[in-house]
Amino acid sequence: MNQQKSFGITIRPKCGVIPNSTFEKKILKVCKRADYYHVVAEKAGVDRHLHIQLWYDEPKYKGDIKKNFVRACSSEIWWDANHKKYSIEAKFCYNDWVTNYCEENDLKLDPNDTLLDNIPADTDPYYPTDEEQEKMLNKATAVDQKFYGWEQMYMEYPEKVEHPTLWDIANFLGDMMFVSRKIPVIIDHKARQQNCKCLLAYIQKSKSAKLFMTADEYETEIIKITSHGTSNS
Repeated sequence: MNQQKSFGITIRPKCGVIPNSTFEKKILKVCKRADYYHVVAEKAGVDRHLHIQLWYDEPKYKGDIKKNFVRACSSEIWWDANHKKYSIEAKFCYNDWVTNYCEENDLKLDPNDTLLDNIPADTDPYYPTDEEQEKMLNKATAVDQKFYGWEQMYMEYPEKVEHPTLWDIANFLGDMMFVSRKIPVIIDHKARQQNCKCLLAYIQKSKSAKLFMTADEYETEIIKITSHGTSNS
């Protein structure tokens, strides 16, 4: 799971957020735990909700940020399983989201009210670079999350070699499981060997038929191919 420095939060209970209520003050107090924050209330009555952007000098997990707001909401009388699922939205921010979405958006005609405005003088260092965003997108859309994640870890591995062998990948996985402890331990010996071979093929982008056949099947096919080549010569 990625850590980042800026997060967008929307608080949208079915009953709305009452202005200057104890609940609203509690949410604002949570926001002030961040290094920087920007909070805007939109609409009125039961439709009134809060858009929040937080900035941290040190990277955080999105799940941990959301938990802070779940705790603040969980003591409210309206809190239930449905609210837990839908009333708090959390996302990564790649720009000045609240400013762009709420305050400088000509398409939004709803009334809004700025509740907190403590924005960094320069927000760019808090957002992922284009390269980092591309990596995140690739990871999110990868068909095989495990092997894609392992491949990326290998690409950043200090002892990475340009053209790895099975020996290199075995050492890498051994480090990740038992030394650095960055991936779950695979207990079964055969499964460890299979994962090692598959990771090597994944990194090499290999379509080796040998990975999909028994030793006897592969040997038989090799003999057929060799014999066919000899007969044509």
